Amino acid sequence: MRFPYNDRTLYNLVSQVAGLKDVSEAQNALFFVNILPHKEALRRRIVDVMDACSTVKVSNLIFNKSR
Repeated sequence: MRFPYNDRTLYNLVSQVAGLKDVSEAQNALFFVNILPHKEALRRRIVDVMDACSTVKVSNLIFNKSR
């Protein structure tokens, strides 16, 4: 997913993650968010994504390293 650089709240991401989390909870399934940042991603944007996950109260956050 791509979002404008100046969109610090990532409202569309929050909405998408909230919807997926709701579906997961309705099915009594564990919900994970896997962050796989591009090797040139700015740290600020990674923190923005983490903040968006926090807004939705994601408790299972996983990080991977891009190759």
